[in-house]
Amino acid sequence: MRMDALLSERFRFSDLSNISHVKLSKIALDAKISVERKIREGIYKFEDKPCFCGSNDSLIIAERDRYGLYYPVVICKQCGLIRVNPRMTSDAYQDFYSRYYRRFYGDDDYDKNELWSMRIEQGNDVFEFIKQNLPELSGTVFDIGCNMGTTLIPFWKNGFDVAGVDYGSEYIEYGKNRSGIENLYVGDIKRLLNLNKKADLVILRYVLEHFLDLEEELRNIREIMKEGGYIYIEAPGTFWWIHNICSGNFMGVLQNAHAYQFSLTTLTYVMECSGFELVVGDEKIMAIFRKSETFRDKSDITKNEFRRVVNYLHRIEKSYVRKQYIIRWLELFHLKEPVKLVYYYLKKHRGK
Repeated sequence: MRMDALLSERFRFSDLSNISHVKLSKIALDAKISVERKIREGIYKFEDKPCFCGSNDSLIIAERDRYGLYYPVVICKQCGLIRVNPRMTSDAYQDFYSRYYRRFYGDDDYDKNELWSMRIEQGNDVFEFIKQNLPELSGTVFDIGCNMGTTLIPFWKNGFDVAGVDYGSEYIEYGKNRSGIENLYVGDIKRLLNLNKKADLVILRYVLEHFLDLEEELRNIREIMKEGGYIYIEAPGTFWWIHNICSGNFMGVLQNAHAYQFSLTTLTYVMECSGFELVVGDEKIMAIFRKSETFRDKSDITKNEFRRVVNYLHRIEKSYVRKQYIIRWLELFHLKEPVKLVYYYLKKHRGK
């Protein structure tokens, strides 16, 4: 059963609510128009799916994403996991990723040299996090959704055997030519299975939230890992991301490419049920799990996670709406810029 309990009216979808809440480039706007048409004409079909925990009891909290696309977001009343339901079918998602994803989400807005530099810096951060928490790690590293392969470069330079897969053929070719890493392939986990080697570490950087079938995908990932191997997961964690990246605006984290939204608690539940134990992690989410021989029973659900997440979302939405109300009044009386200057001055000199 789904109850109509949107966080606020601004999350309701209608023909009048499809205005994007973020600035879109010409490339992204054209992609949005095409996606909207395919949804409207039924070319992109939707299907109902139960939660990972098996429950169909959910609360709907949003009907649209930050781009104004139809995007029904629910939270499971049993385990607290946020997901899209109904969601696009796998065929629809496959067409979306092959035709529109890169254009829609901005990669094509950057010069590839500029994008390369950004990705290199991010890859170095991942390497430092891994070495800090797994200082004895060596061997083979696989990156699923590797983009240009930049996250693999510091591992490769430090003697690791590396390989990566991604659906973006243009980015794979650019990465191979730029990095010198040969083992970058167009495809998915199945391509890594064909290498006939097992990974000591699997990297999932902003990938897990895109999986449609968490159970199946994580089972496949176990197949490419050594016993006792590790998996690094980075994802937009609900509690940290909304506050630190989206300035308290839940709308900012909603994008139609994401099938799931995690807190550290719901991520740990999913991973433990799939045969992985938490080594280290935070609400950001940057986390390392170890492949385990034990599997948590799905009925062993963390109590009160649903209430914790819902209360947070309602609290932060009220704060955001109140903030926007104040901003509108400041703009009306031409006080926004002076108040902003005072705010940044006090922030800069606080504690001095």
